[in-house]
Amino acid sequence: MECRKVILIAKCKKAFSLAEILVTLIVIGIIASLTIPGLIQQTQDAQFKSSWKDSLSSINQAMKLVLLNNGGNIRYICADWNPTCLRDLFAQYFSYIRSCNTNLWVIAGIIMMEVPD
Repeated sequence: MECRKVILIAKCKKAFSLAEILVTLIVIGIIASLTIPGLIQQTQDAQFKSSWKDSLSSINQAMKLVLLNNGGNIRYICADWNPTCLRDLFAQYFSYIRSCNTNLWVIAGIIMMEVPD
């Protein structure tokens, strides 16, 4: 008779209760709230590093072309290292450059340097 009760109890309970499902969802929510900000930060860091490497590569290539086209020396091209002369010298080697009306110049959307007055 007891064996029959055990079998009936096992057959009756085939689904999860609402409380069990809610507890599971709460645990999943807590774990997600702890891990998602870290994943987003890692993604943003990776994007920043990639953008930084691309910009550095563009500047490096421009520097090599300036040196190549000026006999390996840019010392005497711009008198007193005039920032406007240097900007114009390098600007021709970038695929995208925008000069602002301020003292900043921008390469591919990144502020590269402040040119003193």
